[in-house]
Amino acid sequence: VLIPGVESQHALSAVIRHLFPGPLSAVFVAAMMACMMSSCDSILNSCSTIFVRDFYQKLSSADLSPRRILTIARLTTVVFGGASLVLALWIPNVIDWLLYSYSLWAPAAILPIVIGLSRRYSPNMTYAVVASIISGCICSAVWLAQSLWMPPSLDSLWPWSKNLDAAVVGLAVAVAVFLI
Repeated sequence: VLIPGVESQHALSAVIRHLFPGPLSAVFVAAMMACMMSSCDSILNSCSTIFVRDFYQKLSSADLSPRRILTIARLTTVVFGGASLVLALWIPNVIDWLLYSYSLWAPAAILPIVIGLSRRYSPNMTYAVVASIISGCICSAVWLAQSLWMPPSLDSLWPWSKNLDAAVVGLAVAVAVFLI
């Protein structure tokens, strides 16, 4: 409203320039960068910790020393950081990445949260929940890929696919796999 005609990628910087004087806008940008860096390093640390603790240590038959675990955690942090960098360079628009991540988050998180809150969860459901998460995420990713990269000439085959969100499709598949 304050700056009509601004592109969505430049909206935040235009608002900062419009509302704040020079030195204060620099402080504001530095504070935003600090928040983003803090969030990014927390996410990278969480990813490597989850990988090492929940996958590597449980699937490894060897007795791992704390030093070896730390080395593996550091390597996985570098791998996840490199993958994140490649993805960020591939699609530089943050809003698009948020929308894509929500499309994968919904089938991965909503059903387990609902089941956990329902107080009807039992350890026997673990495999069904994991299978629903995996199948829902794969379906959602495939749906995203086909909606993003399907040539317009094939739109007549699936005319409804552009209007159906990948999160809805993935969640429907996750629920179906869980029930089956």
